[in-house]
Amino acid sequence: MNLRYYWNRGFWKCLADIVNFWSGGYRPMGAVFYLPIYQWARLSPVPYRIAILLVIAGVLYFVFRIVLELTKSSAAAAIAAAIVCVHPQIMIANYYNTSFLYDDMAALFTSALVYCYLRFRRNGRNLSGPNLIAIAAFYLAAINSKESTVAAVAWLAGYEIFVGRLREVRAPAMLIVITLLYLSGRVFGPHSLSQEPGYKLEITASRFFVNQLLYLNDFFVTAGFNANWKWIAVWAALAAVCLIVRRRELWWCWFAALVSTLPVAFTVVPRGGASLFVALLAWVMLAATLFASIPIRANVRWAAAVVLGCMLTYWAIPRWRATIPAFIDDHRVTWAVISQMNTLRAHPAPHSRVLFVNDPFDGWDMALIAGIFWNDHTLDIDLGKKLDHPPDLSSYDWILTFDGDKLRTIRTP
Repeated sequence: MNLRYYWNRGFWKCLADIVNFWSGGYRPMGAVFYLPIYQWARLSPVPYRIAILLVIAGVLYFVFRIVLELTKSSAAAAIAAAIVCVHPQIMIANYYNTSFLYDDMAALFTSALVYCYLRFRRNGRNLSGPNLIAIAAFYLAAINSKESTVAAVAWLAGYEIFVGRLREVRAPAMLIVITLLYLSGRVFGPHSLSQEPGYKLEITASRFFVNQLLYLNDFFVTAGFNANWKWIAVWAALAAVCLIVRRRELWWCWFAALVSTLPVAFTVVPRGGASLFVALLAWVMLAATLFASIPIRANVRWAAAVVLGCMLTYWAIPRWRATIPAFIDDHRVTWAVISQMNTLRAHPAPHSRVLFVNDPFDGWDMALIAGIFWNDHTLDIDLGKKLDHPPDLSSYDWILTFDGDKLRTIRTP
C-alpha cells in the first residue's frame, strides 16, 4: 500500500511534498526510501530489509553520541544503545516489518537533530547560520517521515529552559513556526491525517490516561500500569530523583520523556509498540543520564554496564523468540504470491484489463501487488472478490485466479 501510493504519485511530486511540508502530502520521506530501492530491486524484500537495518544502525549511532554528549560517559552511552537495540516491545516490528520504516526514519532524523543541537550548543555556544539550516533540514526530514516527531520542538525548547538558560531561542522559535505550518496541513488540509480512523482525536482526560498507561506498559514491557495514580506516581518518583541528583541534563531528559508521547496522547486508537520508537529515544536518554549520575569510578561503571547489558539481553531474548514467528507468518502469503508472480512468462500489455477471479487476501493487496509488480500505470486491474456483480470474463485480456494460495492462469493473450 505504501509503495503503491508513492509509485502512483511519482518521485518528483513526492520530493515537492517534502519542500511543501504544509501541503498535507502523506509522509513523503517514505518515497525517498521506497522508490530508489523499487527501481533497482522491485519487490525483492532483502534490499528493503538491509536498508531498514542501516537506518536502525544510524539511530543507534546517534543515540550513543547523544548520551555521550550529555554525560561524557561511554558506558552510559553503550547502555542507551543496547536498550534501543533489543527492546522487545518496541523494536521487534521495526526489524521485521518494512511498514514501520516511517518510525525508523523518524527516529533517525530526530536523533540526528538532537545530537547536532547538543553538539552545536556545546559549552553554551550560540548557533551559527549553517547550524540553524542543519537543524531545520533534520527537522523537516523528521516531520516528513512521521507526525509524532513534532515532540522534538518541545525537546529543543526544553533544553533551552533546563540546560541552556534561554540563551539561544532562535532554533526553537524557528521550529515552532515550521510546526504550526505543518500542523495546519495535517489538521485542516484536504487529506488531513486527523480524519483517518486510526488518528482521530478525542481530547479528554480519560483518553489521555488510557493511552499514557498503555504507553508506559510498552516502555517497561509490563501490564502493571492499570490505574491513573500509577502514571502520576511514576512521574512524581522520577521528578523526586531529579531533585536529589540535581543535574540540569537529567531534568531535561525527564521533560523530554514526559512530552514524548503527547503527539499520540489523544488518538482514539493508541499508537503503541513500534510507533513509540521516537519516544523511546527520550526514555533511554533519561535512563542513561540517571545511570551516569551514580557516583562510581569509570572502570566500575563499565563493569556495571556490561552486567546490565548481559542481563538485558538474557531478559529480552525469550520475548523476541515468542514474538518473531507471528511477524514471519504475517508475510508468508504475500511472499508466496510475489514468488508465483515471478514465474509468469509474460506480463500484460499496456492498457490491458486484468481480473483476479479469486485471491488469498481479504483486502486490496492483490491489486496493489500486481500494479507495482508489472510496473505499469495503464493496467486496469479488478478483483473478483471486490466486484458488486459477476464480471464479464470476455472483457478481460488476462484472467488469473488462486486455488487457495496457488496461482493459476485462466486466460492470457
